[in-house]
Amino acid sequence: MTTALVALQKLPLDKVVTISAKPSLIQGSKIGLRKGEQISVKSLIQGLLIYSGNDAAFALAEAYANIPGDYQIFVNAMNDFAAAHHLTKTIY
Repeated sequence: MTTALVALQKLPLDKVVTISAKPSLIQGSKIGLRKGEQISVKSLIQGLLIYSGNDAAFALAEAYANIPGDYQIFVNAMNDFAAAHHLTKTIY
């Protein structure tokens, strides 16, 4: 949920994201993203929340950072969100 909430703070639902090579390499549950594919933030959020798509989460993190392969900016934003909501034992 935090991934979706943080992504929506910065990314409009109609923004189109071009998928980098990294999301397809992510382990776990996926929605099947491929390098070069273009997909809306809305569809990525749906893939994240409905299918628990780890690849969708990583693609949202890259789009948030606006740097292919970078997710640390997004992780920092998630930690800021947790702190702002007094989730003192939550660290991403």
